[in-house]
Amino acid sequence: MTGNIYFPGPVPSLDAAITALDEYAAALTASYQGDRLSIALKSQKKDILIDKLHILASYVLLTAKDDVAIAISSKFTVRKKAEPRPPIQKPASTKLENGINTGELIISVPRVADARMYIFQTTADPITSASEWINYPSTKRKKLLNGFTSRAMVWGRTLVLGVDGREVYSDPVCRVVQ
Repeated sequence: MTGNIYFPGPVPSLDAAITALDEYAAALTASYQGDRLSIALKSQKKDILIDKLHILASYVLLTAKDDVAIAISSKFTVRKKAEPRPPIQKPASTKLENGINTGELIISVPRVADARMYIFQTTADPITSASEWINYPSTKRKKLLNGFTSRAMVWGRTLVLGVDGREVYSDPVCRVVQ
């Protein structure tokens, strides 16, 4: 930033930031001996350096006023602005299969981009507006469920929770438990 026309009076001054960096480097070297005092001084100097760099970064952001070219000229790393994520998509399908043992079902769903969690749900046949869905939360796309009555007809679906808080249901599927 030295000589940069966009940042004529940085706060803190570049000299103060460089001094804090030099003091931290010296304290870091001294702390290699491992005594408590030198380690405490190193931590103190590190905190001072970080504070100065945060203040300097804030100065750059305020001075640049959303002008990316000016911000980049400071030699600070500039991240692109956050963009809204697209809504999560409805799962292609939920799969409901019999497990190895009697009364077991395996429920699975294809990967959904930006999914934070899958909540597998089951209910007894028939599906009505009063059906009570039992929830089986998971961060994985496949889950073994047990405790079903043999030859019972069970419906399953998946509620997908997105990273942005949005949620979407798959279409329900039906299976007769073995």
